[in-house]
Amino acid sequence: MTVKLFSGSRAVGTVLSFLLIAIGTVRAEAGAREYWISTNRMTFNLGTSNNPFNGSTQYKFDTAMNWIPAHSIIHIMPGTYQTKGLYGGYSIKTGQKLAGSGMDVTILKFPLGLRVGGSGAVMIGCNQPVTDSEVCDLTCDCNRSNRFDTYSGVELAGTHNAVRRVKVINCAHFGGNTEAWGIELSDFAPMVVKSEGNIIEQCEVSHFNYAGGGGISAITISDGSGIIRSNRVILDGGSFGLNGSWNHDVLIEGNFVEAAVSGLHGDTGGSTNVIVIHNTFKDCNAVCDFGNTFRRNLTFAFNDIVVSNTCYPKQALGFAFRDDHGGAYANILILGNRVGYSASPGSTENDFVYARNVSGLVMADNVVDSHLTNDITKCSNVNESRF
Repeated sequence: MTVKLFSGSRAVGTVLSFLLIAIGTVRAEAGAREYWISTNRMTFNLGTSNNPFNGSTQYKFDTAMNWIPAHSIIHIMPGTYQTKGLYGGYSIKTGQKLAGSGMDVTILKFPLGLRVGGSGAVMIGCNQPVTDSEVCDLTCDCNRSNRFDTYSGVELAGTHNAVRRVKVINCAHFGGNTEAWGIELSDFAPMVVKSEGNIIEQCEVSHFNYAGGGGISAITISDGSGIIRSNRVILDGGSFGLNGSWNHDVLIEGNFVEAAVSGLHGDTGGSTNVIVIHNTFKDCNAVCDFGNTFRRNLTFAFNDIVVSNTCYPKQALGFAFRDDHGGAYANILILGNRVGYSASPGSTENDFVYARNVSGLVMADNVVDSHLTNDITKCSNVNESRF
């Protein structure tokens, strides 16, 4: 089944098969073993609900997590748990469901002084591809008071994985990697396992430490397909909200992104068949900002938007499709969005749409603040009906 958000003789062919991307539901296997972990030191350490594993120290928590087999449900009871995460701690396994007792109730936290080098520390991750794994109902505190490394939240590689109701706070970029990651679902490099049907929903990424330089991509599905739905991203004006690189057949729906350099960012890889619908982008320097590669079949529909120049004082943009480093685009639909403007004095580039090298650009039924104009050159098949 194919869903089209716009029709007409010159319509952009932006389509997505919701049968392909609505499969991001992870189900625990029938008869899956269940285990419990708590901060209680006075336990027989059996992994049961009455006598849970003792996770009262970093070593004990990581040891228990490493012991629990694949295809298990792991209940992490209320409390704060110290962990080294993926590098030096534990790795998520295929079919595991890591279930806390609620955001701000179950908290995983990097210990003081953690430094792993390389691409940085990852709170919840895997060292081989996983399938049908889920993380839910907990908080990852990446402990930005550590100033030695790059500290990221959840990074799962594989297919049919899910992250639900997870809060990631205090990520930081002080060391390796180009940026920190809040929540990332992807393939397993070098693409030995495809990444399909993933889902990130009802999560929050906030309190990123931008002072270390570099940035953060708060939430992304990369190198694959899936759904990013009903999440909150609260940034500081210096980082990226959602990352739109190296993906296809992605639905981005009902999210709230505040104070990002770009609400949806992509400067590597391509994007094909992406729908961005019913989101709120508040005080972002740009709603989307793409460049460097070829992207096609992108739809931006019925979003509530306020653009600002918080990060770059000279610039406030709605939708930017850049031609730097070979950037080119086909079939872009911008439909039914409400676009406001809150830039402070000094902004000289104020565009609703900035476009280069686009073949097939339709802008219809948008309500746009009068401060915002269009800067569209080197494009073909442009059709604009602004109001």
